[in-house]
Amino acid sequence: MLPHVTFLRQDRSLQRGADRIRDGRFCQQRLYTCGFNESIYYPYTSLKYHTLLVASLLDNYRAGHEFPDLLLVVDDSEEIVPHRTVYAGDRFALRIDEDADAQPWARFGSRPWQSWASAWKRLTAHPLDVNHDKHDMALDANLRRIWSWSTALQYIEDLETRRENA
Repeated sequence: MLPHVTFLRQDRSLQRGADRIRDGRFCQQRLYTCGFNESIYYPYTSLKYHTLLVASLLDNYRAGHEFPDLLLVVDDSEEIVPHRTVYAGDRFALRIDEDADAQPWARFGSRPWQSWASAWKRLTAHPLDVNHDKHDMALDANLRRIWSWSTALQYIEDLETRRENA
């Protein structure tokens, strides 16, 4: 058993609940559209993104991919890969996969660093226009400081929603 998913094995109630889900794509779509933060004290903590990240890792492990081979891949906003896409916005999507398909990517590394910032900094090309757009400059600067993956993804969603509503 891989050390990154041992907690899934320990909690049988989660496993039973996951067994009840018949259509994984429906569940993933519901998670993308969920507009809810779990804590008023930490508004960017996100069970939604934590679940999508765990599901993506689990799907990659089941496909036989090893952790050192995994990449954070930036896709076009229309490109949604079932059980691999962890963020889907209007301007870009992010997924965890072994193959980048000629898209910008960053390798995770040989072990789990648990640092979003280190992966974001290593992307081969960034989806944000940091040379001309002040909103993107601020978003990029903050993403280079956030350690938690689920927090970073929730932060992107929140700022992109604010940008649309402005």
